[in-house]
Amino acid sequence: MSRVALAALAAACLTCTAVRGAAQAAPPSAPSDSSAQEAPAPPAGVDAQQAEAKAAESQEASKADEAAEQESKLAPPAALLTAREVQDRLAALAAAHADLARVETYGTSFGGLPLQALVVAAPGRPLAEAQGLLFVAGLDGRRAADAGVLLAVAETLLADAGGDLRARLGDAALVFIPRANPDGAEALSGARGPRREQAGNGRPDDADRDGRTDEDGPADLDGDGAIAWLAVPDGEGTWVFDEHDPRALRKARTERGEAGTHRLLLEGRDADGDGAENEDGTDGAQPDGNFPHGWREYQAASGAFPLSEPEARALADFVLAHPRLGGVFVVGGQDTLVGLPKAATNAPGGRGFDAPLDGVHADDVASLKELQRRLLALGKAQDHEPETKGDGLTGGSFLAWAYHQAGRWPLALCVWAPPTELPKPGKSKEGAKPGDAEKSEGAAKPDGEPKAEDGAQDEAAAKPDDAAKPEEAAQADDDAPPEGGKRGKGGKGGKAKDDEESDDDKPRSDADSPAPAAVLAWLDTAREGAGFVPWHAFTHDQLGEVQLGGLLPGVAFTPPQKDADATAALLAPFALTLLDCLPRVTLEDLKVTGSDGVGAIEVAVVNRGVLPTLPQLAASARLSRPLHVELVLPEGAARLSGDAQQFIDRLAGGGGRQTLRWVIAGSSGQKVTLRVESPSVPAVTLEIPLP
Repeated sequence: MSRVALAALAAACLTCTAVRGAAQAAPPSAPSDSSAQEAPAPPAGVDAQQAEAKAAESQEASKADEAAEQESKLAPPAALLTAREVQDRLAALAAAHADLARVETYGTSFGGLPLQALVVAAPGRPLAEAQGLLFVAGLDGRRAADAGVLLAVAETLLADAGGDLRARLGDAALVFIPRANPDGAEALSGARGPRREQAGNGRPDDADRDGRTDEDGPADLDGDGAIAWLAVPDGEGTWVFDEHDPRALRKARTERGEAGTHRLLLEGRDADGDGAENEDGTDGAQPDGNFPHGWREYQAASGAFPLSEPEARALADFVLAHPRLGGVFVVGGQDTLVGLPKAATNAPGGRGFDAPLDGVHADDVASLKELQRRLLALGKAQDHEPETKGDGLTGGSFLAWAYHQAGRWPLALCVWAPPTELPKPGKSKEGAKPGDAEKSEGAAKPDGEPKAEDGAQDEAAAKPDDAAKPEEAAQADDDAPPEGGKRGKGGKGGKAKDDEESDDDKPRSDADSPAPAAVLAWLDTAREGAGFVPWHAFTHDQLGEVQLGGLLPGVAFTPPQKDADATAALLAPFALTLLDCLPRVTLEDLKVTGSDGVGAIEVAVVNRGVLPTLPQLAASARLSRPLHVELVLPEGAARLSGDAQQFIDRLAGGGGRQTLRWVIAGSSGQKVTLRVESPSVPAVTLEIPLP
């Protein structure tokens, strides 16, 4: 710096010091009034400094708003309950309704979390003796939000504990297990690291057979707290970005000569250096694929052997220990009430089976149809008719085992599924504008994300390979179309209506994509785009330049809050309707003739419930003990005809009956005791005096 400049700077400093000293020495100024002189103008440059400060403050506020908006779009699609929060809500219900509700721990998860059930029953009534229903949610860890639906059902019912619930419950019981796979749900809630979809329980597995377990799973490369997707440029890939919606990925149309441009991987890297990414992660075994019926061997997701997983074993033990819980109701991805399962084609005419049924027994489908009618009638009355069709009784699932091997009624409802078809121009639904995404009726959820390539295992795979399902027919909709037709209501099959619909260039959506066009259109309408990470360039330390983005974990499995609330409001009264439909055995039309202690006794055993005393499959395969009728004689009496013990395989609902007869010799006035009991229905006793 030159001497002249230094001198000028020193003079400026002296001037500033003098000004500050004068300001400090001056007395405080008196308050000014309207006649007072205006304050002196600020020194030159102050306005510019204030403007710069305001501009900087505005810029920071703008950045904060952008960050908040981005955070809201990266947030879970709904408030997902942690395991601790589920336990607290169960405990709160039991404490607030101690005369009707209690919490029972029926096992421990692989990760050490308690497996809990809320029992709603009359006080002092042992659950093993109570006829009732078991409601289960959260078997698939990715469907964590279903726990909230089931908790809301229990809360709604108990809120009316002094009214309809107590009267209709009687000696029956309702049991709620809101989260049967808590470890999987914890992964989605973010309680155990970055949020990710984990259908299984997290049991370690050596998927790549290198002697190490779970050493190469997904990783949060960009630090946003969620596991997204990588689109890796690759000439051997099978995916392309959609020309109609550049956010969407679809399979390349190889039949038209179109080559793929990308392969897909969950966010992560090749952590073990074997040339494959994410091939040995932490998904673990899936409890809902670990049950014996239709169990799929040689698949890690199925577990080492049937009931190898503590969640599955504990649930099976609970069901078998409570034989009078005659129906299981699964809230999840399966459905037997909106879309009825297909009837079995290989059911024998009598007892005994050469092979497992390939569907649900036709007589049992008829019973489910009546329950469907009652459900839809309730929905219509509440202006919420359920329409989402989920999977049927999939192999290895709890629902399939409960029906085929435990002899229980298989009830299931899918709360919601994302759209699989793009909205049609000019159509709207529930107030949406034309062009908005709408749910396709009969649509099932995307069955997991696309399989990662080059040996990379898809950590979010929904379930094991469906090729080995033993009851393929039970999966299909009642309205499965002819070849070339659409699935769901209104699908006529055959030739398309016009050239536009048959044009291969029209937009289409791949359900197994990490960014399906139909789901993106729905997100735009329903959530202002939240739930999708825009594809953006990312420099991968091993793969180079890639695109990072896609649907956030849980988006395809978490219902909008209004759908969850509406389903809970529907299921609460439907649970009571189901109680009313359970079989109810009575002894009617008693006739006693004779004299001098010799009497002919005739009585009818009648089922006044809507449902039969057993599903037809359970009766035919002898999965559950039939009705046991026992005649107990007083001392000195003799049975002249009729068996002392008889069995009734099955009584149809709505008055199904069987008449029994005996001739007894004894003393006039002596009482014969007739008792009817079964593991599936409460016992009935009648005392009959001899003539």
